[in-house]
Amino acid sequence: GFSRLITSTIPMDSSQPTNQFVNHEQLDLIRVRRVWQYFAVLVLAWISFTVMFPILGYPGVLAHHFWALSCFALVYLWFRDDKNFSRARAERMAFCYLAIHSIAIFAIGLTSPDLQSTLLALPFGTTIAFMLLGRRASVPWLIVSLLAFIAYPIIVYGWQAFMPPSPLFMDSVMKCGAATVIFICFCNFELLYLRHNEELVKLSHNLETLATTDALTGLPNQFQFNKNLAHEIARASKKKTNLALTLLDMDGFKQLNDTLGHSVGDEALVEIAARLKSTTKQNTTVARLGGDEFCVILSDVKNRAHVESLTQQLHDLLCQDYALTNVDCQLGASIGIAFYPDDADHPEQLLAYADTAMYHAKDNHLPFACYDTEQTVRVVEYSSVQKKLAKAIENDEFFLVYQPQIEIRTGQIIGAEALLRWQHEGELIPPLEFIPHLEASRRITEVTAWILDNVCGQINLWGTHGLHLKVAVNTSAIDFHSSEFVGMVKSAINRNQIDASLLELEITENVLIKDVSAVADRMHQLKETGLTISIDDFGTGYSSLPYLRSLPIDKLKIDREFVKGIPDADDCAIASSIVMLAKTLDFEVLAEGVENETQLEYLRSTDCDYFQGYLSSRPISADELENLALETQRHELNQLVD
Repeated sequence: GFSRLITSTIPMDSSQPTNQFVNHEQLDLIRVRRVWQYFAVLVLAWISFTVMFPILGYPGVLAHHFWALSCFALVYLWFRDDKNFSRARAERMAFCYLAIHSIAIFAIGLTSPDLQSTLLALPFGTTIAFMLLGRRASVPWLIVSLLAFIAYPIIVYGWQAFMPPSPLFMDSVMKCGAATVIFICFCNFELLYLRHNEELVKLSHNLETLATTDALTGLPNQFQFNKNLAHEIARASKKKTNLALTLLDMDGFKQLNDTLGHSVGDEALVEIAARLKSTTKQNTTVARLGGDEFCVILSDVKNRAHVESLTQQLHDLLCQDYALTNVDCQLGASIGIAFYPDDADHPEQLLAYADTAMYHAKDNHLPFACYDTEQTVRVVEYSSVQKKLAKAIENDEFFLVYQPQIEIRTGQIIGAEALLRWQHEGELIPPLEFIPHLEASRRITEVTAWILDNVCGQINLWGTHGLHLKVAVNTSAIDFHSSEFVGMVKSAINRNQIDASLLELEITENVLIKDVSAVADRMHQLKETGLTISIDDFGTGYSSLPYLRSLPIDKLKIDREFVKGIPDADDCAIASSIVMLAKTLDFEVLAEGVENETQLEYLRSTDCDYFQGYLSSRPISADELENLALETQRHELNQLVD
């Protein structure tokens, strides 16, 4: 019956939990913390024994004070060796201390029979082992206690101690029974605790999962990733090893999400996570930061070449075709790499540098890029320029200049191209240095609205002076594809009350190859206002002739690259071919970058309509253009009179 009582009340071992929701990893951490607390108390207790026993008149016990010194020495060695030890290490440590503790107590009882009551402390070793390490680890110490209670009277009094009805025999039985009851009680306490807190433990486990895991992919989320990264950096710092952090962003995912829906996008994210998991090794940690951004931590890396090789393999894997529901698609990936401790030694800084490297890879169409300090310089420079551009309109730092456009047949100024200039703190910034920044920050639309309003206002002012010049305005792809662009143009025309035919919009050839139907619709809406449309830098893009025929285009502009080489045979052939194409499609044609008479004479021979360039004039102010145009008109009038 007693054996049945024991088997019915002892819970399952901690390696086989009664509750599948118990977080044994957290339980191990709690037990490891208890190890330290117990050892602190144990050392203080032995120090107390060392001080108090001589005072109480037990000088013989001093012979066993080396046990106290042993405890103190072991504590020092363990602290110096490793503070962040594992459960297995804590278990070995606890066994070592419990062994020393048990031997010391038993030795004290043998040395001084007056202190045999100290043997009653042996069952508490069982209890402590149970609380620290679990039931299975505490069973050996229960056996040690029982054997000590039986062996002590035999060693001290001989076998006659067990001859009934000896009081020593009954005392040993009672002590063994008390030790067993203590063990059974603690087993039941733990089982009772687990049963009464099952729902709470389950809820705690679920909340922890929600807080640390990405619900869609099952990967650690950003919160857990930050903890993992800090832990890996601390580990690498301690072991004097290197660590690589790779941050990757999927190219084309936004378009996939927008065109095929979020369900397909979510399916793609799950597949991306699965591919990342398939590459996970023992020293690799994968996480999803949010959206289509993922992170991979590579621990104990040997060298940069090895990391770059692994990253290239990862890039190739992510760029393979995705077989999703009812659709096959392909995505790209841009990956940035930062190294600990070479690049940074702090988690936030390391992640920021990996992010910088990733955007460098994306901007330069690279599969991956390793961080270097020049990237930070470029980022700081970009940020500085953006701050200055944000206040450029407000501070009236932008201004327009106009490059005259000349009719080749008559030599008359028929219009001009409006060119944006930026003067900041007395310094004139070249357009190639700030226009890309405006486009990158999407401030280009605000600036284009300012240009249109100023150009239309200038056209109106010239009209009051009897001068009717057509002005061309460059349009970026961001402007043209904006849903507000047509309204912006109409507003500028109506607000300044000008003849719309005097406004010309220049569109780059590359705009035409993106969503042709939408481009055609946008161009027809613009043409309804009465303005003209020209294709800028013609010959440098990849426009199709059928598209050109179907679009409401008025003029082609020959790129300066094909003009500057004239009279080179190849450039002459290209220029004449563009003129011939324009005439065939009933377009007007203008040549850019004309700088000498030889170029002009050749263009005249090809029947080119207009030109602009330094041969006629550099870009000048509106007042200078007005004076130049009026002077040209007077000169022509005088020639007619003569």
